[in-house]
Formats: sequence, C-alpha cells, structure tokens
Amino acid sequence: MKNSVQRYALLDTDFISKLYSTGTPSLGHMIDVILKLPGTRFMCHDAIVREISRCDGAVGSWLSSQIEEGKIAVVSDMMLMDLLSAVYGSNAFDVFIDSLRRCCDIFSSSFFHDYFGAVSKMESKELDVRSFVRLLEYCDALIPKDNDIGEIKTFLTLRLLQLLGIGEIFLFCSDDTKARRWISSISLTGSLECISGLSAFFYLKEVFRLPDGDIAGFFSSWMDLHLGVKNPQHEFRVYERTGSIRMMKMDGDEIIRGILAGRFELRKDGFLSLKVKAE
Repeated sequence: MKNSVQRYALLDTDFISKLYSTGTPSLGHMIDVILKLPGTRFMCHDAIVREISRCDGAVGSWLSSQIEEGKIAVVSDMMLMDLLSAVYGSNAFDVFIDSLRRCCDIFSSSFFHDYFGAVSKMESKELDVRSFVRLLEYCDALIPKDNDIGEIKTFLTLRLLQLLGIGEIFLFCSDDTKARRWISSISLTGSLECISGLSAFFYLKEVFRLPDGDIAGFFSSWMDLHLGVKNPQHEFRVYERTGSIRMMKMDGDEIIRGILAGRFELRKDGFLSLKVKAE
C-alpha cells in the first residue's frame, strides 16, 4: 500500500477572524466547520497567532484551544530553520534569507532592506540557528503592527515547505484578494488553490453538503458582520462567467441564492464565477 501524502491548508489572519465571527448560537462558528475539511491538516505561522491574539482576545483564545487540541498546527521560524538545516546544512541560512527576500519583495522592493537588513549582513561563520532566529525576532519587532508580517511569514512557510517537499500544501485560506493573487508568484507548484470568506460558503454547499437552512443562517451572520461596520458592504465581486476576465458586483443575498442553486463555480484564486448557461 502506498503512503498517502499529507495535505495541508494555510490559514491567514482575516480568514480565521471573519469566519470565527460568522455563526449563530445554534450553528456555532463557521470556522469550526471549515476545519473539518476531509483529509486536510490546517496550519499557520506563529506570526498569525501573534497578530490574532493582539487584535482580538476572543479569537485568540479560540485559536489557542484549536492548537492545543491539535486541530491547527503552528509553524515557526525555528521549525523552518531546523528543517532546512537537516537538508541544506550551513547553506540553510542562505536558502531562508533568499526566500524571505522574495516574499518581502512582493510587498515592497525596500521591505527586506528596511526591516531585515541586519539578517543579510551577518556572516555565515557567525551564525547558528538559535542566534539567527533571535535576530529574526528582533527584526520582526521593528515592523509596524499593520505591515503584513503575518502574510509575509505565511508566504515564506509555503515556499520553504514546498522547497523541502513536505506534504502537499493545496489550499490557501485568505480573505485578502491581493494575498491570494500574490501567493501564486511564490508557490513553486501550479496546484495551489485558494478560498476566501465568501467562497467558503461554496464549500459549505458543495463539499460539506450542509442543509440550505444552515448555510443561509451562516450567511445571515456574514452579512451582519459586513453591514455592522463604519463602511457597510452589501455587494461582493464575482466573475461574470466561467473563463471571463471581467468582474461585477453582486448583492450578497443574490450570491447566496446562486450558491444554493448551484449557479457558481469556484476559481483557483478563490473568487466565485457564474457558470455559463447551457444553450
């Protein structure tokens, strides 16, 4: 019997926070449903854990419990360096730094120099893994709290685990449109798929086969979340049809009716696309 390859899904901050906040007393949190995706091990970088714990204590407590119960695995820079060192030896530092620079460059050509310049200046002979990781932690602390460190470390996790050939990272769970588009430039394979908060409802229907009433209940909570903010949002962008490059705005209630009626397809970038009507 062949050993099956472990399949992983990467979680980012917005996806966790929004789907934790989507739910009802009877249905629970929507994120708890998504974590039951068959044959999937969910993971996140510990930078995501720090971001969430800093911004929302309730979500942070929930996340800690999921980690303790083994439902979400946490990856750290130390873990990544230990894995790289076992394969690349002293060259692990160069592999890590090169990958980190590539991830930073997605956000800004100066990001790596501005915040991680001290890392690249260290001579290899001066390095050991623990000292290197401590320096990374020092650099991380210099980055403003709203400056995408969670996404950068998520991209880094993807690239390094793919480089090491550890399992199959097949899914990126993010409600950030730019992050979902950017991650394809970091991925070393063409098989990575994405899911957004909105397209997670497609999963509830097509993968989990939840009753329509339960999906509608979750969606009502999702809409309350988006309407109860300073700039209320009741429309979301979808692609006009399969294969189209044009997007349009659609009212949330119309979208959920379309999902329940099977009128949408899910694209690899996590966007929903209206199916082409049969002639």
